[in-house]
Formats: sequence, C-alpha cells, structure tokens
Amino acid sequence: MPQYKGLVDENLDAFMWNAKVFFAAKNLDWQLSANQKRCMAMIVASLRGVAGSWYQDYVTRTNQPPHDLDELEMLLRAECVPPDLQHLRDALSALNQKSCSSLE
Repeated sequence: MPQYKGLVDENLDAFMWNAKVFFAAKNLDWQLSANQKRCMAMIVASLRGVAGSWYQDYVTRTNQPPHDLDELEMLLRAECVPPDLQHLRDALSALNQKSCSSLE
C-alpha cells in the first residue's frame, strides 16, 4: 500500500490512483459501499506525517471520520494540496541558473 505524508512535493492524485490499483490487485472493489470501511481503514493506515496528524486531528475535532473515499480525498486535497500547485510547478520548471558553467 502506498503512503502519503501530505508534503507539497507529493502528488495526491498519484497516491489515490496507486491505492485504487492496490485495491484492484487485492480484488477489492473500493466503490462498493460494503467495502468502503475496509478501504478507508487501509488508506488511513497509510497516512503519515502531516497527513496522518491532520486526519487524527480532524476525527478528534469533528467526532466522526469521513463517510467515504471521495470525501477523504476532497478533505486531503483541501488540507494538503496548495490551490496554486500547478502554477508553482510551472514557475519551478521555468527557473534556470545563469552564470553557471555547463557540466558537458
């Protein structure tokens, strides 16, 4: 099972996709309501660092966990993914060093 720490350089979409692939490999349909609790438990167990701390705080504060994987993903996105993340990635890729000798 993949892990997610909630860091800026991590990709939440990739984490969720990898988790769903993991469920498929286990022959577990994450979309069935009968499997939601089990899938949620596996994903929550894979949250580490900032994401794990946030989840624990969220459940303590609200007194209830998210209802399903879609809600959990939405909450994680709101908490851990900056709204301008693509803009930041574009700005980073546009950076270049001047007055740096080539390694070629």
